[in-house]
Amino acid sequence: MDWLGDNFLWMAAALAGLLVITALVYLGVRGFLLYRAVRRSRGLVMPHVEYLTAAAERAEAAVARIEQGATDRAVAQEELVRSVAELRVVSKHAGEVANQLWRPIRMLRAAGTVRR
Repeated sequence: MDWLGDNFLWMAAALAGLLVITALVYLGVRGFLLYRAVRRSRGLVMPHVEYLTAAAERAEAAVARIEQGATDRAVAQEELVRSVAELRVVSKHAGEVANQLWRPIRMLRAAGTVRR
């Protein structure tokens, strides 16, 4: 028998080991290149992310101010409705007082004793 036939198992193991080592080296190089690309792109993207984060915070603050303004307006509207109700009660009583004050004058006018 020749040497290749006698050492077929060892040759297959060596070939498999060579393929595994080659694949590991290839994956290592590709992983390193991927790491460099991610690091470079992170350097390009991070300033924009910071700007967008600041813009989002400004938008959230604006929404909070709008909601607070809506709450303030609702409170003011409730106070206005309460004031209108109070003014209606006061005007009703003022009308009744005016009627009571003018009643004698109207009675005298009806009798014809008082002229304008």
